[in-house]
Amino acid sequence: MPIQLDASMSSAVYSGVQGLNKASQGIAQNSANIAQQPLSASASSEGTPSNAANLTTEVVGLSTNLTYAQANARVVEVANEMVGRLINETA
Repeated sequence: MPIQLDASMSSAVYSGVQGLNKASQGIAQNSANIAQQPLSASASSEGTPSNAANLTTEVVGLSTNLTYAQANARVVEVANEMVGRLINETA
């Protein structure tokens, strides 16, 4: 008896993988942007607020992309578990 998988199952896996790829690209971009930030020689009162703001923005983006990656990995994991249950129930 052939196993009939719901189209939404395939769609969930595809969506999760696409989300993981997008999050990975975002993490790589944020990491590269952080690595390109200039190091300040001393902590002066003048400072460079735009550099600090850029660094903050990149760290927040990095954290956000990490959360996206974790969420999409969970989508793929749940879809995989559901396929496993379907196979076990039909066997």
